[in-house]
Amino acid sequence: MDHSSIRLLSLLHVSLGSSPVAMLRSPRVRALSSYLTAEAQRSCGQEMLAGLSWPEWPDRDALTNVLAALLNLRRAIGDSIATPASFHVNPAAVQFDVSSDNWNYPSRGVAYARSRYD
Repeated sequence: MDHSSIRLLSLLHVSLGSSPVAMLRSPRVRALSSYLTAEAQRSCGQEMLAGLSWPEWPDRDALTNVLAALLNLRRAIGDSIATPASFHVNPAAVQFDVSSDNWNYPSRGVAYARSRYD
């Protein structure tokens, strides 16, 4: 299976194999993708993501929106059939899996830079 890649430096670019992913429907889904990728070293609470992404919405509606955004993101990059999955999702939190076969420029770039200068 093709791996996905996410680049955050410059414009957000998400691809699956060599094909760009165009199914990230909303700016908030793109922002969620960027945030989870940039924060790949830690687990992010779904309630925290809801408050960050939809601060003006009631808590329950904001959490529903986070779950819908995660579903959209995971479908767009083929994460539901990927082995291993790009994201670890449980009822409370979500985290980008830096050990998956996906290229996450912020975390891999930092790791590469550290390996070259340590």
